[in-house]
Amino acid sequence: MANKQSRLHVPSAPARPGDKPDFSYLTLAPAGSVGRPDINVRVADTQTLAPPEHFTQAFRQKRTLRYGENPHQTAAFYEPAGASPSFLAAAE
Repeated sequence: MANKQSRLHVPSAPARPGDKPDFSYLTLAPAGSVGRPDINVRVADTQTLAPPEHFTQAFRQKRTLRYGENPHQTAAFYEPAGASPSFLAAAE
């Protein structure tokens, strides 16, 4: 049997145990810059601090898949648009 090279690509990890991880791709608010209500605030005055009612994020299709036990049904794998590929999304 011919020795075929695997198509599975395992990307290198961004940090190994003991290494200092690089979080420079994250955008974080400086400590203390996010609003916090006073302890005696009325509930109605905290609406601007609540999570949004709707949250939208764009994804791009990475690949088409077959759907489990029903190969005639299609499925797809998506990754966040504009983000660097995750470990799973980088797999071939």
